[in-house]
Amino acid sequence: MRYEISRQFVHLSGLFFVLLAQFIGNFTASLLFFIIALVLFIYSEYVMRSKRFLGFVEIVERRVRDVAFKLDRDGIKKPFMGAFWFYFGLGLTFLIFPLEIATVAGLILSVGDSLSTLIGLRYGEHKIFGRKSLEGSLVFFLSSFLITAAVLGFLLSETEPVVAPILISFVAFLGSISATFVELIPEAKKIRNWKNKEIVDDNWLIPLFSGLVIYVAYILTGIV
Repeated sequence: MRYEISRQFVHLSGLFFVLLAQFIGNFTASLLFFIIALVLFIYSEYVMRSKRFLGFVEIVERRVRDVAFKLDRDGIKKPFMGAFWFYFGLGLTFLIFPLEIATVAGLILSVGDSLSTLIGLRYGEHKIFGRKSLEGSLVFFLSSFLITAAVLGFLLSETEPVVAPILISFVAFLGSISATFVELIPEAKKIRNWKNKEIVDDNWLIPLFSGLVIYVAYILTGIV
């Protein structure tokens, strides 16, 4: 549990980059996310080949490597792969969708997924799908809905014409409920093998799928 809390604080650090995207724009934010993902992937491959640096750099890198293996969940073959998919998924999300949609999709991933994991581990007594619990999924949905409704309401408050709160709530509901279900996908028996190969990961499924649903909801409600 101690390492899971530390892992989720790392997860929550994505909030900084999601907020930074509001000032640097979609393309620059997407490029930044892809660069971070690339660095994480290269370092992960480097570590798996058991290579070492020299001198003082080796001392610092060894500590980073030890922390990485401690923070990764049991069964993970490569360190930093969860973080890689996290930033890669955000990169695609900010590249594909408008800024406000990419922002809420990123917040759902950063906040909703982290809270659901922590609550699920501590209070998740009713398992519903693999390791996922009813308590964790409820927290995921509620936190995602509140964040999406609040952020979309703020970002769309100055549009002309002003978007009705009921429409924002409807869009937030669709985005949040879809993200809640898609978080369960890696736990499916037929998908779990792909998860173990570190190909299917909710760190890219959640922002891309919720972003797509919100974008479609935008069209259906006439927001765009």
